[in-house]
Amino acid sequence: MIEEVPTVCWCGKRTQCNTRYADGKIVREGAQIMLGSNESYVALCRKHYKEGTLWKPTDDDVKNHLRDIKTKIYGDIKISENQIKEGQ
Repeated sequence: MIEEVPTVCWCGKRTQCNTRYADGKIVREGAQIMLGSNESYVALCRKHYKEGTLWKPTDDDVKNHLRDIKTKIYGDIKISENQIKEGQ
């Protein structure tokens, strides 16, 4: 008898994909299997697999992401939060 061992994504949904990742991103090209590297895999639901979201973002992740967006928009110039809010 074969018994399914249910796994859940970090969001709590049933997993659909056992996903290999490297450098914090899903590996979508290249070797599909990497033997002996269980620490390089994470179980994800279909939604998070498609989004490429490996784990729940922390507050620091969100702050860093927003900082990166501001840098792409405004460059490396120093702009305060108040200047951005005021549209300066």
